[in-house]
Amino acid sequence: MQSEGIKPNSITWASTLKACGSVRAAKIGSDIHAEINKKGVLKDDLVLGNALIDMYVKCGVLDKAQKVFDELPVHDVVSWNALIAGCVQHDYCDVALECLKQMQVEGVSPNAITLSSGLKACGTTGAASMGIEIHDTIARKELVDGDLVISNALIDMYAKCGLLSKAQTVFDELPMHDICSWNSLITGYAQAGETERVFSILCSMIEEGGQPDHVTLINVLYNCGHAGMIDMAFMFLKRVIECYSFTPEMQHLTCMVDLLARSGQTETAVLAIERMPFQPSSVMWHSVLSAYRKWGDMELGSKAFERTCELDQKHAAAVVSMCNLYDTYKRMESLYTKIFHFIFETSTSMRR
Repeated sequence: MQSEGIKPNSITWASTLKACGSVRAAKIGSDIHAEINKKGVLKDDLVLGNALIDMYVKCGVLDKAQKVFDELPVHDVVSWNALIAGCVQHDYCDVALECLKQMQVEGVSPNAITLSSGLKACGTTGAASMGIEIHDTIARKELVDGDLVISNALIDMYAKCGLLSKAQTVFDELPMHDICSWNSLITGYAQAGETERVFSILCSMIEEGGQPDHVTLINVLYNCGHAGMIDMAFMFLKRVIECYSFTPEMQHLTCMVDLLARSGQTETAVLAIERMPFQPSSVMWHSVLSAYRKWGDMELGSKAFERTCELDQKHAAAVVSMCNLYDTYKRMESLYTKIFHFIFETSTSMRR
């Protein structure tokens, strides 16, 4: 376009910035930003300013997104939404909530997108009181009716804050549910250790025609693991694979290994790791190491420690578990020798 002598305008730049954000092309986006600054048009073009904020947020360059935001003479709901969503996406949830407050101080009314991001931030930080305030705002604006995204965000927020009765109420008031609705509720009850409720909700989901996905499976397996229900976990995994043509992922198999190791079935856990169709993770071997620590098997624990460090040399938890496995007073010196020798040996072989 430019080679043909056609100069880009604000619409061209905004479209190109959107493309840069989609593919995380921060360098190209930054070059466009520099060109825009040369033209001196940014202060008079809020749409272009919002496009820059959105691009930097999607590229993970939050400091530049904040700088553009601060330089704009005015902000609209799109400006705030881009910044708040970016903070939530990159785990600056406390900052996101402060932005939400400041937005309203400036007289900008939040919309459904703003409030959904705010609810996610509340769930992540456990800010239940602010989550309830946002719920009140949603009710006043009558945003819940017909908006499944908002309703699911409410269920998720309440579940993460441990307010399961409120999560259940929002869920029950929905005319229909999708997989996100079910998973948010199942996750909340699983983390609270309410095994019966997890399976009750799971049965209701299947009866309504819902299909478990990888998130559902993780939470049910997690619940089984902490309740010591090994047979139930294997039965559920088998049924999901058979009935829904589901292919287990690394997270699911890690959960099963952890479940076996916790219950003392370490030989079966090791066998499962060794027979996996892909390379096991250090987390799997650490689960076995933790089990050997619990059951006091030093020789096999040492082997599990070596396997863990082969896959992740900086696995601090493995070193802690190994220290706990050894006799604190009599064998700590030999433990240090073993750990440093193994790490040095692994590091040397990796450099070759």
